[in-house]
Amino acid sequence: MSSLSSHWLPMLTVLLLLLHTSHAWGFECPKQCECHNLRDPNRVSTSMAARCRVNDSMARYNFSVFSPRYTTVLVLQCQGKALTPVNHMFRDLFYLEELVFKDCRFNTIPDYTLAGLTNLKNFSIFGADRLTFTPRLFQKLMNLQNLEIIRSGFQSVPANFLCHSTRIRSLIFSDNEIFTLRDLKNLCLVNATLLGQIIRLDLSYNNIKEITEDFDAMFTGIEMVNFVGNQIETIVNNSCSELYDLTVLDLSRNRIKEFPLDFLEYSDNLMQLGLSHNPISRLFPVFSSLSNLRIFEAEHTHLDNSIWSNLNEKPQLESLNLAHCRLSLINKSVMNKLTSLKRLNLHSNSISRLSPNVFSSNRQLEVLILTNNSLIHLDENSLHGLTGLRHLDLSYNRLSAIHIDAFHDLINVEKLDMSYNELQEIPNSIHPLNRVQELYFEGNQIRRVYKDFFKGMDSVNRIVLAKNLIHVVDANSFARCLNLHILDLSDNNITSVHEDAFEGLKQLIGVSLAHNSIRNIGTALWKQINLSQVHLQNNLIEEIMASNFPDSIKFLNISHNRIRVMRPFTFSNKDTLVEVDLRSNRISRLTKDAISVSHRVRAIPDVYLMDNPFRCDCNLVWLKQLADVRPRKRNGLPYIPDLDDLECQSNNTSWLPTGRIYHISESDFLCKYLDECAADCICCHFDMCDCKSICPKMCNCYRSFDRRSNFIDCTNSSLNDSRFLPSNATKIFLSGNRLGSLSKHSFLRQREMLVVLYLNRSHITDVQNGTFMTLIKLRELYMHDNMLSVLTRETFQGLAGLEVLTLNNNMISYIAPGMFLQIPRLKTFDLSGNGLHTLDPSFMAISSFESISLRGNPWLCKCPLVMALQEMYITHPEVIPHSEEVLCDHEEVINSSVSQFTFYHMFDYDVQLYCLNVTTSGNYSAQPSPVIEMKVLLALAIFSAVFITLMVAIISVICYREELKVWLFTQYGWRVGDDWAKLDDSNRKYDVFVAYTSKNAMFVEHELAPRLERRDPPYRVCLTYRDYDVDISYAQNTINSINNSKRTLMLVSNDFFCTEWFRYDFQINNHDVLKALSDRLIVVLMEKIDKKKLNCDLMFYSRSKKYLKYHDARFWDKLYYMLPKVRGLPLIPQTPESVVSAGELRDQCCNNIAFSKTSLESGYEEINFVRKNVYPNSDQNLYMAPVSQTNCK
Repeated sequence: MSSLSSHWLPMLTVLLLLLHTSHAWGFECPKQCECHNLRDPNRVSTSMAARCRVNDSMARYNFSVFSPRYTTVLVLQCQGKALTPVNHMFRDLFYLEELVFKDCRFNTIPDYTLAGLTNLKNFSIFGADRLTFTPRLFQKLMNLQNLEIIRSGFQSVPANFLCHSTRIRSLIFSDNEIFTLRDLKNLCLVNATLLGQIIRLDLSYNNIKEITEDFDAMFTGIEMVNFVGNQIETIVNNSCSELYDLTVLDLSRNRIKEFPLDFLEYSDNLMQLGLSHNPISRLFPVFSSLSNLRIFEAEHTHLDNSIWSNLNEKPQLESLNLAHCRLSLINKSVMNKLTSLKRLNLHSNSISRLSPNVFSSNRQLEVLILTNNSLIHLDENSLHGLTGLRHLDLSYNRLSAIHIDAFHDLINVEKLDMSYNELQEIPNSIHPLNRVQELYFEGNQIRRVYKDFFKGMDSVNRIVLAKNLIHVVDANSFARCLNLHILDLSDNNITSVHEDAFEGLKQLIGVSLAHNSIRNIGTALWKQINLSQVHLQNNLIEEIMASNFPDSIKFLNISHNRIRVMRPFTFSNKDTLVEVDLRSNRISRLTKDAISVSHRVRAIPDVYLMDNPFRCDCNLVWLKQLADVRPRKRNGLPYIPDLDDLECQSNNTSWLPTGRIYHISESDFLCKYLDECAADCICCHFDMCDCKSICPKMCNCYRSFDRRSNFIDCTNSSLNDSRFLPSNATKIFLSGNRLGSLSKHSFLRQREMLVVLYLNRSHITDVQNGTFMTLIKLRELYMHDNMLSVLTRETFQGLAGLEVLTLNNNMISYIAPGMFLQIPRLKTFDLSGNGLHTLDPSFMAISSFESISLRGNPWLCKCPLVMALQEMYITHPEVIPHSEEVLCDHEEVINSSVSQFTFYHMFDYDVQLYCLNVTTSGNYSAQPSPVIEMKVLLALAIFSAVFITLMVAIISVICYREELKVWLFTQYGWRVGDDWAKLDDSNRKYDVFVAYTSKNAMFVEHELAPRLERRDPPYRVCLTYRDYDVDISYAQNTINSINNSKRTLMLVSNDFFCTEWFRYDFQINNHDVLKALSDRLIVVLMEKIDKKKLNCDLMFYSRSKKYLKYHDARFWDKLYYMLPKVRGLPLIPQTPESVVSAGELRDQCCNNIAFSKTSLESGYEEINFVRKNVYPNSDQNLYMAPVSQTNCK
C-alpha cells in the first residue's frame, strides 16, 4: 500500500499544480490585447505575457483586469496620436518583470508611472519624442537589470536616476541624440561603482564625436560595447586601455583615422572587433597581440597589404572581412597560420592572382568570397586544400580559363557563383562538385549547353544561365540534373526550345525563359509534371494554347510578347493555376473560352490583361458584363484585377466607343457585318426580308451582341438614294452624301426600329410631306448644313417622339404655322444660321424644351415673339444658349443680312417702351410689366412652398419624434430629449444586465454580448452564465446584478413568464428593488407575445407600454440609443481567437526589443481560455436563468 501511495503521489502533485494554474487563469484576455503563456522552470506555476494596442488616453485603461500574480511581461503598442503614461497606471501589476512602450511618441514620463513595479527587470521605450524624465521615475526599481531607450530623441541623462537600480547590467540608448560620453556619469554621481557593474553598453547611432579619457574608468566591468553609426573622430589616450573584461567592440561607421598607442592594451579577452566603414589605413599596435580574436570586420577601410602582418598571430580567428579595401594579394604564409578560419570575405579588392596552395592549410574554411576582383584564371592548385568549403563566390572577375583540376578538392561545395566573368562555355572543372546544389553562370559568354556539361551533378537543384549568348536549347541539355528545381535561362538570344529540352527533369518546379526571342514554345514545358512557375515575358510569342503549359502550372508570366491568338480552353485543365500575366501583348479579340479556368481550382486565379489593344466589338461584351459581377463567382472565369482599367479601341469611326471597358455601355459593343440574318428569320432567301440585313456597298454596318442595335454608316459615300438601306437599322449615318430631295419612299423600309438619323451635309434641298411618316420611334434627327428653305406643316409629320432636331446652317426663311404641333416632345432644337424673321407662336406650346438655339437669324422685333422669348428666358435662361447673339430689328428687310441690322439684343429689348397696350393674336398679350408680375408670382410661390414644407416638417417631427431621436443618435451621436441621462449611474459596475431564458441563450452569447463588448468604446455586460456568483442563490444574484447595472435588458419570449421573475415570492421579497427597476428597464420582445401578458404580467416591471421588437429593422440603433453613454471604461475582456508564441509577439511588435531570459526564453505552451476547461465540473444550468416548465400553461 505504501509503494502504491508513493507511486501516485507525484502524479497527484502535478494534477494539483495544474488545477491551481488553471484557476489562476480564470479571466479573459482584454479585447485590445493578445495574451501568451510562458513557462519558467524557476516558477511553480505559469506566467503570462501580453501585448496591448493603445489608441486613446492611457488614463482610461485599467490594467487591473490582468491577473497580477501571473502577468510578468506587458507590451504597450500605441497607435495614432501621441499618448502619455499616467501615474500609478501599473500599481496592481506588482509581479511584472518586463515592460515595453512602443511608438507612443510621448516626451516625458510622470514620476510615479512605474510606482509599484518593484520586481521590474527589463524596461524598454521605443519611439518616444525628445524624451525627458526625472530621477524619481526609477527610484523604486531596485531590481532593474536592462534599460532600453531606442529611437526616442533622448539627449541628456538625468543626474542619479539609476542610483537605486543596484542590479543594472545593460544600457541600450541606440538611435538617439546623445552628444558626449561624459553625460553617462550622471547615471549615478554618488555611487561610482554602479557603472562598473554594467556589462553591456549600446550607444549606436547617436552624435558622439569622441571617446573620452575616463571611459574605461567609468565602465570597469564592461564586456560588450557598440558605437556603430556615430561621428567619432578621436579616441583619447587612456580611454580604452584598461577594459579588462571587454569581449565585443564595434566602432563601425564612424570617422576614425587612427588609434592611440594604448588602445585596447589590456583587452586580452576581446573576441569580436568591428572597424568597418572608417578611413583607417593602419591598425593599432596591440592588435597583433589579440590572440583570442575570433571575428574581425574591417570592410570599407583603407587597409592595404600591410594588414597581413597584423594577422600573423591569430590562431583563433574564425571570420575575417576585408571587403572593399586596398589588397592586391593574399599572403600565403599568413593564411597557413589562420587554421581556424571559417569565413573569408575579400570582396571588391584588386587581387589578380591566387598563389598555388595559398589555402592549403584552411581546411575549416566554409565561405570564400572573392567577388569583384581581377582574377583572370585559376590554376590547378589555386584552391587546393579547401575540402571543407561550402560556398565559393568568384563572380565579377575576368575569368576566362579554369584548369580542369582547379576544383578537385572542393568536394563539399554546395554553392558556386561564377557570374559575370568571361567564360565562353561551362568549364569541365565543375564535374568533381558532386555535392553542389546551386550553380550561377549569369552574365558570361556561354553560347550553348551540352548534355555532358553537368555529368555527375545529380544534387544540383538550381542553375542560373541568364544573360549569356545561348541561341538554342537542345534536347536533353539538362538530362543529368535529375534533382533540378530552378532553371534560369532569361536574357539570352534563345529562338527555339527543343520539345525534349527538359526531358527527365521530374523535379523541375520553375523555369525562366524571359527576355529571349522565342516565337513558339511548343510542348517543351507541357511534359514537366511538377512545373509550377514559368516566366516567358519579353519574347516574340504570337499564339498560346493548352499544350504549351503543364497542368501543374501555378504562376505564368507571358507578358510583353506579341500574342494575338489565345486558343480556347488554354487554361481550363490547369487545376492548380494561381496567376497568369498577359499584359502588354497584342490581343485584340478575347473570348470567354480562351481564359476560362478549371472548376476544380482551390481559389479563383488572377489573370492580368492590361495594355492590350482590345477591340470594342460585340465579342468583348462578356468582359464588360464580368466587370459588373461582384463579388467574384465560381463561374469558370478567372478574376481580372485590372479589369476596371482595361481599355478598348474602335476603328477610325468617331462615333464608335473608345475608352475604359468598365465605362462603356453594353449596347455600344458592336460587330461589323456584310450580310446577316436573324436566327429565327424565315425569309432570309428573299431580298426584301425585314429580318435580313445586307450592308450596302460603300457603307459599313455594325450590330450589337444581342442584335438589338443595327448601325449603318454611309458617311461620305456619295449616295443619292436611301431606299435600299437595311430595314432593321436603328441608327443611320448619311452625312456628306448627295441626297437632293427626300420623298415618301426614302425611308419607307425603316418603319419602327430607326432611332437616330444623320442627314447633315447631304445637299438636301427639300423634304416632301410624309417623308418621315413611318419613323415613329425616331428620337434624333440631324439635318444641319443642308439647303432647306421652307418647312411645311407636314414636313415632320409622324415624329411625335422626336427629341433632338438640328436645322442650323440651312437657308430656311419660312416655317409654316402648326409645324411644331407635329413634334410636341422636342427637347433640343437648333435653328441658328438661317434666314428666319419670325416664328409660329405654336412653338411656345412645347413645354419640354431644354435647349433652343436661335442666333444667326434676321429676327424682326415683333412684340409677340419678343415678349414670348423674354418670358421663356426669365424663367429658364439656360434653355437659350448664346442669348447675347440673338438679335432683332424694327425694319422688315426680307433679303438683308445680319450685318445690316442695328443689332437690338432681343432679350434686352424694352417691351414696355415699344409693346405697351399691344395685344397679340397668338395667345400672347402685352402687359404693362411682365417682369414685375413674374417676380411677385415667384415670391408667392416660394413663400407657399416654404410654409407647406415647414408645416409638414413640424407634423413629421411630432409624429415621428422617437424615430428622429434614434436617427440623430445613430448619425451624429446626439441624445436629444434623453430622459435616461438624468439617472445617476456613476457607481455601477456594469453598463447593462441581460435577463433571458435558455431559449434566447444562443442569441445572447453569440450575437448580443459580442456586439456590445466589441464596440468602441465597449460596454460592460453582466451575463447570468458568466458573472453570477455560484456560492449564492439565483434570486440574490439577480438582485445584485440589477443594483450593479446601469440598465437591465429583459429579453421577453413566451417562456419568460414562467421564470422566477414572475414568481410571487420573488416579487414580494424584492418589491422595492423591482419597482425601482422600471426607470432603468429596457424590454425587448423576442417574438409575438399575448396582449394579456403584456398588459397585466409585464406591467409589474414596466409602467411604459413602449417595447423594443427584435424583428424591427432598426432594432440595434434603438437599443444603442437606450443604453447608457460609455465613458472612461477599462479594457473590456474578450476571449482571444488564437494564441501565438511569445517570440512571435516580440517579432510583431518590437523587432529591436531585447527580452530578458528570465521572462521569455524558457519555452511556451498554449492556454485554453474557454471557461468550461477552467471549471470542467461546473453545470451549465448554473449560469442560465432556470425555467420551470411545470408552471407554464
